[in-house]
Amino acid sequence: MAFLIQKYQQLLLDIQKSCEKVGRKAVNVKIVAATKYSTVEEVNDALQVGITDIGENRVQDAIKKFPLLTVPCTKHFIGHLQTNKVKKAVELFDVIESVDRMDLLEKLAAETERVDKKLDVLLQVNIANDGAKFGCDPVEIDALIERLRSAKNLVFKGFMAIVPFAENVEDSRLWFRKMRQIFEKYQMKYGTLDTLSMGMSHDFQVAIEEGATQVRIGSLLF
Repeated sequence: MAFLIQKYQQLLLDIQKSCEKVGRKAVNVKIVAATKYSTVEEVNDALQVGITDIGENRVQDAIKKFPLLTVPCTKHFIGHLQTNKVKKAVELFDVIESVDRMDLLEKLAAETERVDKKLDVLLQVNIANDGAKFGCDPVEIDALIERLRSAKNLVFKGFMAIVPFAENVEDSRLWFRKMRQIFEKYQMKYGTLDTLSMGMSHDFQVAIEEGATQVRIGSLLF
């Protein structure tokens, strides 16, 4: 636990430095602990030291872990969501960050209405047109937003992106900047958007400098 506290405090310090560099406030950057490779015990420790949001990649892992969590938290789904897992995902999660196609959106809209549950949603954009990543093409955004905003129980909060891995994190800056531009465009159109989820353990500092409001951190914590 002491080592985790040390790592968490270092992460907070690094976020603070990145924010100061571009005149932002660290309080406006949320940490989502990416728990894909973590045990229940590790997740509970993270919640004890101050983490308030966790992100899981697989529904089957959430089924095993979530009943054993000892501290309330906001649960994000951050992986690729198959339509046959929508029912359980709606039951387990508070936020779906990886909505990237119309059939998934239709399933989420129907299930949330069936169980009468509000669910926050981010659109995942494949900003670099990377064949190894999921996400919608930027040209599909308008159609997805139109359907999303018509759904009774889905709340459109913003965007998520996973950019291509680059040894030199500066090589990722362009993609983060393009995502910020998309976010700002639609934030201006729909004033309620407040979430731009981008940046992970390797590149979160550049993502913050380019406008991320939320970073997904795994290996720097666990």
